[in-house]
Amino acid sequence: MKQFFLTSCTFFLLLIFNSCKTEVAEVPNTNINTIEKPISNQNEPITEESAPENPKLNNYKWLLISGNLGLYESTVMIDLKIQDGIVTGRYFYARHQKFLNLDGTIDKNGTIKLKESYKGKTTGYFNLNTQKSEWKGTWSAKKDFSDPLNFKGKIVEAIEEASYTPKFERFKNDHTISVYNSEIQDGEQYDVTDDLMVNRISPTMITFYYHVTGVNGHIGSIEGVAHKNDNGIWIFKGEDNCTLTLEISDKEAIIEEDQCQYYRGARAYFDNTMQRVKS
Repeated sequence: MKQFFLTSCTFFLLLIFNSCKTEVAEVPNTNINTIEKPISNQNEPITEESAPENPKLNNYKWLLISGNLGLYESTVMIDLKIQDGIVTGRYFYARHQKFLNLDGTIDKNGTIKLKESYKGKTTGYFNLNTQKSEWKGTWSAKKDFSDPLNFKGKIVEAIEEASYTPKFERFKNDHTISVYNSEIQDGEQYDVTDDLMVNRISPTMITFYYHVTGVNGHIGSIEGVAHKNDNGIWIFKGEDNCTLTLEISDKEAIIEEDQCQYYRGARAYFDNTMQRVKS
C-alpha cells in the first residue's frame, strides 16, 4: 500500500512538471534584440528613397507625330504633352514655318480633341485617334466639324522631348522665265522666285517644302520628310520612284531630282541651286 502511494505521487508530480514545462515553452521570447521594428515611423522625414511615386508625374507623356493633312496631304509636325487627361501642344506646316497652338483633352478610349489657335485667335479643331503607332483623324475650321479634312500620321519614336528643337530655314532662287505665245516669238519675260523651306527636326531628319516655276509658267511643288545619309546628304523618297537629294550648307542648298515628274509640270525642274535667306 505504501509503495503504491509513492508510485502514485511520483506519477502525479511528473505529470505536473511536464505540464509546466510545456506552458513555459509557449511563452514568446521577449528579448529586446529579437523584437521586430516597425516598417516606418510617421514622425520620420520622408527621404527620396522612401517617397511614394507621384502619379501626376508618372502619367506624363510626350508625343511627336509626323503626318499629312488635307486634300493635298500637306506635311505637318505635331508635338503633344499629355497629363491627367489634359493635352497641350503645337504644330507647324512644312510650307508655312509658323507654330499653331493646340489645347484639349483625351478620353479613356484615347480620343484626343483639340482646339487650334494662332496669336490667341481660334483657327481650327482636331479630332485624333491612335492605333499603335498610327494616328488618324480630322481637322476642321468649324467646331461642328463640317467640311473636315483628313489627317494621318505616325509617331516619331527616335526623338526625345529634350532634343526636339525645330529650326526653320529658307532658301530661294530669283530668276527670269519666258512665257511664249503665237504672237510673241521670243516670249514675255517674268521675274519669279523658287522657294525651299527646310525645318530641321533632328540631326538626321528634316521636313521641307519646295516650289519652283519654269518656262511658260509651269510649276512644281514637293514636300515631305527627308533623312540624312552617311555622306551628309538629305534624301527624300516620293511617288513613282521619285528621289530628291538636298545638299545643305551654311550658304546654299543644292537640289537634284531623279524621276520626280509626278510633282511638276513638264518645264518646271527641281534641279537647282538655292541661296540661304538670312532670318
